Amino acid sequence: MIDFKGLFNVRYLRAVLLQGIGDASLVVLMIIGILYLRQGLHYSVIIIGLALMPSIVVMILMHHATKRWFNKFESVNNVRMAMSLMMVGWGCLSLFSTYLNLILFIVLTIIIEAGHGLLMQVGQELSQNQKSARLNNMADIFMAQFKLMSSGMILAILSVVLQNVTNSHTSNGLPGKLSTLVGYRATFSLFFVITILAWIITMLAGRNLNLSKHIVK
Repeated sequence: MIDFKGLFNVRYLRAVLLQGIGDASLVVLMIIGILYLRQGLHYSVIIIGLALMPSIVVMILMHHATKRWFNKFESVNNVRMAMSLMMVGWGCLSLFSTYLNLILFIVLTIIIEAGHGLLMQVGQELSQNQKSARLNNMADIFMAQFKLMSSGMILAILSVVLQNVTNSHTSNGLPGKLSTLVGYRATFSLFFVITILAWIITMLAGRNLNLSKHIVK
C-alpha cells in the first residue's frame, strides 16, 4: 500500500506535478498532434506515423543516453532546462500552428520531447533516491499513478476545448479548414499556459526538488 504521508509534503508534490505535466505533453502530442496533422494539415497516415518517430527517439535518448552528462549539473537546473525546452516548443506550436508544415512540426515536437526526456531522467533520479526501499516504492508508485491521472484529465480538457472552439468558429461561418486550425491553436495555447505555470514552479522551487531530503518518513 502507498504511504500517503509523503503527499503532505509540498516539495514532493512539486516534483510529482512536473512529472505529470511531462507525461501529459507526450500524450497530447501522440493524440491531438496526430489529429492536427490529419485534420488540420491533411497529411496521410503513413507520413504522420513517420513524423512522430524523431521526437520519440529524441525523448528516449535524452532519458537514457545523456544521463552521465547531465549528472554533472544539479537536479533543479536540469528541471529548469527541461521545462524551458517544453515551454519554448509548446509556445511556438501554439503561435504558429496555423502556418506550420510537416518539417516545422517535427522540429517543434523534437524540442518538446527533448525537454520531456530530460524531465523523466530527473524524475526517476528523485523518486529512487529516498532513504529506504519503502520510500522508493511509494514514490515510484504514486508518481506513476499521477502521470496516468494527469494525462487523462488534461487530454479530456483539451479535447473539449478543441471541439467547442472548432464548432463555435464553424457555426460563425468560418471555413471548415480554418475553423479546425483555430481549434487546434486554442488547444495548443492552453497547454502552453500549463507549461508556463510549470516553468514558474521550477523557478520558485530552488533546491527543494531534492526529494531525498524532504519526503516524509
